[in-house]
Amino acid sequence: MLSEGSIRLDRDCAEMDLVETSTYELLKAFAEEEGDKLFLADEKQRFTARETYCTVTACANRLYALGVREGTVVAVRCPRTLSTALIYYALLFIGGIATMCDPHTDLKTFLAGNDTVKPDALLTDETGEWIFTMDGKSETVPLVKTDIPARLCFLPTANVHAPSMLIFTSGSTGVGKAVAISQFATINHNRNLIHRWECTPESRYGAILPFNHVLGIYCPMTALVGRNFIFFPASLSPAPLLRDIAENGITHIVGVASLFYAMAKENETLRLDTSALRTGFMGGSPVPEDQFAYIERYLDIKLINAFGMSEGYGITCTTYYDSAELRRCSVGRFFAWFTGCVRDANGKELPVGHEGELCLKGPMLMVGYYGNEEETKKAYDADGWFHTGDLARFDEDGNLYITGRIKEIIIRNGINLVPARIENAIGSLPAVSEASVVGVRHEAYGEVPCALVVLKKGYSMTAEQLLQELGTRLAKNELPVRILFTDVIPLTSSGKHDKQNIKKLFE
Repeated sequence: MLSEGSIRLDRDCAEMDLVETSTYELLKAFAEEEGDKLFLADEKQRFTARETYCTVTACANRLYALGVREGTVVAVRCPRTLSTALIYYALLFIGGIATMCDPHTDLKTFLAGNDTVKPDALLTDETGEWIFTMDGKSETVPLVKTDIPARLCFLPTANVHAPSMLIFTSGSTGVGKAVAISQFATINHNRNLIHRWECTPESRYGAILPFNHVLGIYCPMTALVGRNFIFFPASLSPAPLLRDIAENGITHIVGVASLFYAMAKENETLRLDTSALRTGFMGGSPVPEDQFAYIERYLDIKLINAFGMSEGYGITCTTYYDSAELRRCSVGRFFAWFTGCVRDANGKELPVGHEGELCLKGPMLMVGYYGNEEETKKAYDADGWFHTGDLARFDEDGNLYITGRIKEIIIRNGINLVPARIENAIGSLPAVSEASVVGVRHEAYGEVPCALVVLKKGYSMTAEQLLQELGTRLAKNELPVRILFTDVIPLTSSGKHDKQNIKKLFE
């Protein structure tokens, strides 16, 4: 078994004290102490720390006048923009609950899929201005840049343990739930992340992931906690994104493997100067060795693999100083204040090297599933362990390896098959760029594995050839029964493989 000491964070982060500060206190102190430091920017506008504080305060005053109070649930259509960050900060100033909604659909349609959240108000920018709707009345919320401090019309919230944000789980294996996260969790988690990224006062971030995803909205808070510059690119197409990174000296980005790989392929041709980049922070399944090396080479970057979930915000990650092999295959050691274990189906703790369900304890886990007490209770056992639903194992050094999702397990003739293992085997083939494996119902076997495969540019392969090459890598019952080739894997809004829609391709 792992001792508590061995699974806590290495270096000095384990010595950190938890802080009880708020977003308001952080931004106010930043403005007072380093007011002229550039903080937020996009292609059209740039905000210093002082301008950000004054603009956010004025916005919070406006929202307060329109009826937002501590605990008011505000559904926010949240495009990945600088203005969304200002709105987000303003809601946190007051103590409102920012419900981060997918910007690719209108708010009412998005919320219809989760009837546990009944927002008190809506905030949307589809007209080009932020429109606030409450009790059937709609008003504009102007975001006018200013460096003149406004008198507060509200009392900044001091309750940093209350829900401050709702993030919907991706629902890639079912219906998403609204996870309630506190300011206490977001701020303290970001202190951990800053340590793992080897950030300095001069670090510069790029906001890349969608803001309705937990790691996307992580970035504006990470920048605030570290008092760092953050840039909001208008486009996520590889070429313009690379130019934004080069021109703004971006040092840290958060993304998914597919985006990093697309950027690397583009930069093999463009050869833009991305030497300022230090780390690329990503979650998800292990990346094939050749892709991992390719990304690091052509982006001139170190990839830091992580395990996080909306319910835990940030839990583990490798570090800037870990070996490439560890950073590729493992999600590293626990952040400070977290402990965890791996348990079997009967709740028995398993020793090092054995696979089971990852269970967690820590002061920064979610407040709960908002409006869904039943699901919140189900997530914890009688001893207070949070059951993640993820399959995992530890090594002797306390490094964590995520091996799959319990809900994604394929049961073929009574034998459990792990899709991630099959995906990794397919992804290791020279001709394959990416693969996604799902279980599909079968009359005789219960379920069988089926694979959706993307080939690398310039390669061709038949299903029969792919199966032949997999013969030495997988057991016979792990071989996909059906294989479809595609140009792109369907993704959820958070960048994960959309297993529900992929299954439909085989049904």
